[in-house]
Amino acid sequence: MTRANALPVRPSIEYLKKLAKQQVAALRREGHAASLARVQLALARKYGFPSWRKLKAHVEALERQAAQSNATRESEASSAAFNRVMNAITARDNQALADLLAATPSVVNQTGPHPRWGGRPQPLHVAIESDDARAFELLLNAGANVDGNNQHYDGWSPLMIATHWKRAEMRDELIRRGARIDLIAALMLGDDRRVAALLKDPAVLNQSFPNNATPLHFARTAKSARMLLSHGAKIDAKDKYGKTAPHCWAEAQEPSAGLMRLADSLGAKPAMDIFKAIEQSRLTLVRRFLSAGTDVNARFPTAAQQTLLHAAAWNGNLPIAKLLIAKGADLHALDREHESTPANWARFALKAFNRKPCEAVAEYLERLVERPKTKA
Repeated sequence: MTRANALPVRPSIEYLKKLAKQQVAALRREGHAASLARVQLALARKYGFPSWRKLKAHVEALERQAAQSNATRESEASSAAFNRVMNAITARDNQALADLLAATPSVVNQTGPHPRWGGRPQPLHVAIESDDARAFELLLNAGANVDGNNQHYDGWSPLMIATHWKRAEMRDELIRRGARIDLIAALMLGDDRRVAALLKDPAVLNQSFPNNATPLHFARTAKSARMLLSHGAKIDAKDKYGKTAPHCWAEAQEPSAGLMRLADSLGAKPAMDIFKAIEQSRLTLVRRFLSAGTDVNARFPTAAQQTLLHAAAWNGNLPIAKLLIAKGADLHALDREHESTPANWARFALKAFNRKPCEAVAEYLERLVERPKTKA
């Protein structure tokens, strides 16, 4: 359609309505009979439209397109800012993080792709995982929500992450700043009194929990576990990884003797294997399994299918790594998910989680790669 006059670059229907009313007023002041409908029709024809309705529909469509385009640009800019913030955290570049938070303060509570694995956490989640105290402080001071937006991170709150990874100072600071201690957090904190108080409300159990698990999976004391069992918790219920609560208790960094006795009394204590022994850094047990004929290059039954040496490297356990090497562990073995060596796993754990013992393991494995194993 040919236009008699071109519309403005960013036409506004509100502006055109206002213009029509101004023209009506001006005509009436000059003594002319004028109606809004006739002026609107004249205005539409001026721009090459047969009716005001057609002009209005056209301009409103342009406005919608402009709004969508602006929203897309804003979303792209927001995503770029989020990615820069996450990269600054994982690179431990706190000056860059401070500058980014000052430039785009809204990003502090944004969710987005995890820089290392799945889920959509917030920057605070990743700072805690990375054990970066300065990034943690910068984010909180910039307005990070201490309770987090955890819907797309499997329900894991900042407080849960700090407790799980034993970031005691971060955990205490979150609580000092008012972080909510719900049933799962209370269980992870081993706060039996709070657990008992929360269980007085039956509704507290009628919700979804992290990892599609039950609260029993997160019990850290036998007393809390017994309370949950008395409220109907099932000892054989499995989380999304196929693990029961006793399996999770046994795989804890420091398994609770009380919980393991409880599992045993219920006939639910999981059998110990070399995989759990390595994860729990139990050197004597690992040696016993190897002496009994366990394959030193056995792989974990997980998606990554990492070897025993990968696990020792990840945990930063140098004595177990040396034992495995002495028994013939493959230095060059690659896991099946990331195709990475044990030394690389140690380096990644050091960088991602500030797991300092991993540095000695990485250096040891890297030296062995550079020279014959007989000189180790």
